[in-house]
Amino acid sequence: MLQLSLDWMKMEEATRVVRALYDRIDIVEMGTPMIFEYGLSCVKEMKSLFPEKTVLADMKIMDAGGQEAAMAVQMGADIVTVMGAANNLTIQKAAEAVHAAGKELMVDMLGVQALEEKTRAVEAIGADYICVHTAFDLKDAAKRPTAELECVKRILKKGKTAIAGGITDRELDAVLKERPDVVIVGGGILNASDRKRAAEIFWAACREKEGL
Repeated sequence: MLQLSLDWMKMEEATRVVRALYDRIDIVEMGTPMIFEYGLSCVKEMKSLFPEKTVLADMKIMDAGGQEAAMAVQMGADIVTVMGAANNLTIQKAAEAVHAAGKELMVDMLGVQALEEKTRAVEAIGADYICVHTAFDLKDAAKRPTAELECVKRILKKGKTAIAGGITDRELDAVLKERPDVVIVGGGILNASDRKRAAEIFWAACREKEGL
């Protein structure tokens, strides 16, 4: 699946982008900067405008997992993110909150040092997705977390995987070789001169890989 990350833009532009690219994105991510600027009302608005689309709230929860995850799903989020660096009880509380509402939890492994240990722990807790992630401040680095993705996939028994952070069409083949369930793209589409064409390239490449 292809997830479009909407981060550094006004809400009006975000809705225009989703409308224009609607048929070539699977998950609409309301990024952390959008949530900082607009609060969870941006999640509510996006879901109300595009109710058929899966909307992810990139909350990056580190504490008060149950309360913050519940707030996100109440505002329409289908998937909520919690940081893998959070304590396991916080992740568990977030999982309980989203699952009680019939929604899903994505655990972002950004900054996690003991990747194998944490992967086993969060899968046991009930994570629906585990995301390996290149930090925004490192987005221009050549390395993408494909080795981390391979490690996570080797350990997981039933959970799904995602990969994020500065992915461009030049790196897409290498990323897809590791067969993530979700490829998360922001600037690789939004900074393109032809956004529709860029989205088509990513979407078609994902569809060519079995299980994506």
